[in-house]
Amino acid sequence: MNSKNNPVEVVTMGHLTLDDVVIQYGSTNFDQLGGASLYSAAGANFWNKHVGLCTRRGYDYSKEMVESLESHGLNLEGARAMDCANIHIWALYDKYGHRYFITQEEGGNYVDMAPYPEDIPESYLKNAKAYHLAPFPPHLQENVIKGLPSDVIISLDPHHEYLTSEYKDQWAKTLSKVTIFMPSEGEFVPFWEIKKQEDLKGYLPYLKKTAELGPKIVALKVGPRGAIIYSAVEDKAWVVPPYIKDEDIVDVTGGGDSFCGGFLSGYLATKDPYEACLRGMVSSSFILEKLGAIGNFLHTEEEVQARLTDFQSQMDREKCRIL
Repeated sequence: MNSKNNPVEVVTMGHLTLDDVVIQYGSTNFDQLGGASLYSAAGANFWNKHVGLCTRRGYDYSKEMVESLESHGLNLEGARAMDCANIHIWALYDKYGHRYFITQEEGGNYVDMAPYPEDIPESYLKNAKAYHLAPFPPHLQENVIKGLPSDVIISLDPHHEYLTSEYKDQWAKTLSKVTIFMPSEGEFVPFWEIKKQEDLKGYLPYLKKTAELGPKIVALKVGPRGAIIYSAVEDKAWVVPPYIKDEDIVDVTGGGDSFCGGFLSGYLATKDPYEACLRGMVSSSFILEKLGAIGNFLHTEEEVQARLTDFQSQMDREKCRIL
């Protein structure tokens, strides 16, 4: 592996998948390299070229696939090879924009293929400054957190099946150790047993309640409306719209994951939640305008910086602020 040549600063943890993507009235793409950990790694890579992946890969994640990822500088020392099949996903999209993720029967499962504390290489523990936990079962996320150094930044994106009111006690325990919490609107609403808020300011009391459980920052992803960022340290909140226009979106797979990775890398670099969100939106924009994750490791630093500069010129911190 390439760990000696590329010591990690940011680690993304979660599942690797092989995706069969079917877009209504559009294209199909089978055996696409995917998984929340890979998309979040791609998002982080735009802002930090020292990204490591901690995951479990099945025997059908070929040598060529691994070499392709490593050739783009992604550190795969933490990608543990397993003697079972990889997770295979049907990612289906209907004409209304709804998506359906269906786990295929012959593939691996979410528990066996999630990362465990023993999968984290010593080199990661020694060098990494920030870890992103992509969606996998919360009791396993809790186990992983216990294995991380106490002085690192930890961001967490919950698995949609588990962010419900019945798991509040579990989440209170887990979130006490998390720096940045990044749920989607579809997860946040049932967790707090509230209605979807047409006025995004309506989420502010619940963002504060979430922060009281431990996170310094809550970044609520609200789809085409962008994201709401609440900083408990500053007691400030901002709404940041997406950078990408709807007509430029090719495939939404991994958009939220890449936002999370970009946000974490951005926060590590700036320690500014608002600036981190801008970088998350730029990361997401690159992912959304093409199929798959792999091509997003090919953009130049000049391309990425130009897009960020353009976005910064469009945004006004004070106008985005809602608290």
